[in-house]
Amino acid sequence: MTEQEQIVNTHSGSAYGSTMEALRRAEQSLPDLSTSYDSEIRSLYEKIVNRPAFSYEASSDPLYGMYRDSYVREGSLAMRDTVGRSAALTGGYGSSYAQSVGQQQYGEYLRKLGDVMPELYGAAYKRWQAEGEALNAQLDRASSLAQDEYGRKKDRLSMAADVEQKDYDRRWASYQSLISVIARSGYTPSDRELAETGMSRELADALLKEFKRTRPSGGGGTRVVTGGGGGYGGGSGSKKTESKKTASGSKEAIMLSAGYSSEKGRRK
Repeated sequence: MTEQEQIVNTHSGSAYGSTMEALRRAEQSLPDLSTSYDSEIRSLYEKIVNRPAFSYEASSDPLYGMYRDSYVREGSLAMRDTVGRSAALTGGYGSSYAQSVGQQQYGEYLRKLGDVMPELYGAAYKRWQAEGEALNAQLDRASSLAQDEYGRKKDRLSMAADVEQKDYDRRWASYQSLISVIARSGYTPSDRELAETGMSRELADALLKEFKRTRPSGGGGTRVVTGGGGGYGGGSGSKKTESKKTASGSKEAIMLSAGYSSEKGRRK
């Protein structure tokens, strides 16, 4: 591990390090992708799953009650009419025959009520089936709306995550670039540059201190530390020439680390 890497690791508790840790924690947390239809879906699902099987109780069927009341009423009227006609034929006196015929008329209507029972059973089953289909249709509709809302929310989260990732990458590149500029040229960053990259002043000062420590001074010339280990300097020539080379080397190091080409000072 180089001295520069050791310094960066030592100061990993900087503002930038804290920011990156916060971003990592955010990536590990699950986003809220619930929808406004979730409770309705759960309720409908419970109704469908716990719905009782079909059964038919005539006594609780309103339609059966209507038929029963109608046939009983008509049967009673028919029985009284039959008994009345028989009494008129016998001079106003009732007879067991008249009662028997009247009971037969009443029973005939009750038999009609029994004949309609299969129809009532089938109608009740169709109602039960229609209720189930209606619940399924409601569940399908709620699920479709929930899926659409989920998709929109997921798209928004993806866009936000993409923006956050790009910002993360930008800050990380700026952070690394600033480290390189300081380490190679002894550049002193401004407070604004530190804030934009997330680097602490403590780390910047430590890198500057290391730059000054590894930069030779005196008659041996001045060397600029670069990523490749090369530099400018020499044992001959005037101090003016050495100074000019050093200035030129520092400028080139700064431009290269910032992404500029040495040719015509244009960005690569």
